[in-house]
Amino acid sequence: MEEYNYVPEAISKVLDVIIKNEIKFPPSYIKDLIRVYIKRELTDDELNELVLKVDEAYERAYIEAGEAVGTVAAQSVGEPGTQMTMRTFHYAGVAELNVTLGLPRLIEIVDARKKISTPTMDIYFEEEYKNDEEFVRKLANKIGKSTINDILSDFNLDYGGMQVIVTLDERKIQDRRLDYDSIIAQVEKIFKKVEIEDDYKLTFRPRNPTIREIRLLADKVRDLQISGTKGIGKVIIRKGDD
Repeated sequence: MEEYNYVPEAISKVLDVIIKNEIKFPPSYIKDLIRVYIKRELTDDELNELVLKVDEAYERAYIEAGEAVGTVAAQSVGEPGTQMTMRTFHYAGVAELNVTLGLPRLIEIVDARKKISTPTMDIYFEEEYKNDEEFVRKLANKIGKSTINDILSDFNLDYGGMQVIVTLDERKIQDRRLDYDSIIAQVEKIFKKVEIEDDYKLTFRPRNPTIREIRLLADKVRDLQISGTKGIGKVIIRKGDD
């Protein structure tokens, strides 16, 4: 309540008037009344009159269920309940997570759909592991999807030499608890025409030296999955009360 939290006399005075008139206000209304009472230096009579006027306006704002309120008001109330919403979790490397809620989620439940839009799962660790950050991160990165694009330091399309030159970021590899040799093994398994250099540099060449082929190759290289469990995309680590 800003600085007004520290004026007990004002709080007591406003609450006394509200209780005396048997009025029920939401907390936000009470805060505003205290703020105005202090700022305007109201007398007891002025405060009583103000409380009664606010109560009158508050009562007028009430509506009966089913009462016509107009298109704009109805949409303002109903829109959030029928649309997709976005939940944002603060976690390094992940900006946001889309979760299907509202009417779309209700339709999925009623239809008992086998494949839902954004399936999610909560995994809880046993007592001996839940405080082991290194273990938790290793497991999260093991089951979560990681691609070449996630561990890039540099990515170039050399149209002159008709090749894609990729430089991997050693720190990103370490942060994701990935093994460099396993990454290279996965790359060599998918791409036959690849040159591996010691400084984390990989060179890919298309079968046919055309611009279209090199662009398709670039997309394929970026999207190559190097770790993770099939069907699982993002994994977010969150510390909860339990």
